[in-house]
Amino acid sequence: MSVVGHNTMSESVELIAPSVEDIVDLIASVNAHRIELSAPKGSVALKIKGLISDITGLLDARPKMTQGAAIEVGEGLGEPLSSVDGLRRLQAYATRKKIESWAGEVAGPSDLERGFGISRSTLHDWQKRGAAIGLLAGRRKHVFPLAQFIDGRPIEGLAEVVEAAGSARAAWLWLVEPHPSLHGRKPLEQLEAGNQEAIIDLAVRDFGPS
Repeated sequence: MSVVGHNTMSESVELIAPSVEDIVDLIASVNAHRIELSAPKGSVALKIKGLISDITGLLDARPKMTQGAAIEVGEGLGEPLSSVDGLRRLQAYATRKKIESWAGEVAGPSDLERGFGISRSTLHDWQKRGAAIGLLAGRRKHVFPLAQFIDGRPIEGLAEVVEAAGSARAAWLWLVEPHPSLHGRKPLEQLEAGNQEAIIDLAVRDFGPS
């Protein structure tokens, strides 16, 4: 009897079992014989034959599937929308949120000029340098959180925080949220208390070097 080569054995097994993984699982589950290729020729052939017989019996004993798996099909994609229609639908679903709900009390340039004596030109210069934080409300109008002003001037250190954050909006959100490194205190409160250096370092750490 000729020796059954390794490739021939693999091809025979593949004809019986659905996959190599199934064969490995089945062999492991019944603690099948370990084939020693160094054994005598006749012994190797007999062991392979017995192994195939065991696998065939196990496959025949498997429960048969009485019916095919149910295949569910979704509705698929709808008709493509234009950018105008898409924006209209998005606005219909979106919930408008007033800027005061997260930024605190704000005022426009006219209110700041009347109430605090801050001229528009001075305010514009502060905003340009990042020394005062202006938040876009609507398409072009900017409003300014009042908490950033003390005695008619912006708190020291705002410009460095804005620079680290990369935008006025991100900076203000960071400034008014309790920070775990400050034991739940707000960075803006620490700027107001005069701890500019520590807060600027913390902003650079949180936002990364600019």
